[in-house]
Amino acid sequence: MLHQLHVLERAIAGLGEYLARKMEEQQHAERLVRDRPDLNHRQRVLVSDALRNPDAWFTIQAQQRRHRVAYATARADLLGLEEAGLFAHQLAGKQFVFRPTGDLAARLAAAD
Repeated sequence: MLHQLHVLERAIAGLGEYLARKMEEQQHAERLVRDRPDLNHRQRVLVSDALRNPDAWFTIQAQQRRHRVAYATARADLLGLEEAGLFAHQLAGKQFVFRPTGDLAARLAAAD
């Protein structure tokens, strides 16, 4: 039982270290996003979401509903992120979907 207790203690300590590392990475990424004067507040929200969920897809319609803005504004936000090299778009059915680039965090860090 003592052996199992030590194994559990090491596992819990390792989990704590892992979570601390992840939190530090997330805070660093949030600082990178916050420090980008070329992004508006809606774009910063999108990039933050993309950092938390790199497999997410973003649509113009969802951006429009989320921020209660005109279609043209939502479209400009997403196209602006694509022009900045942070997102890429593709056609899914009849609508465009935007995905974060695979190296989003690295691109944000490089621009810092």
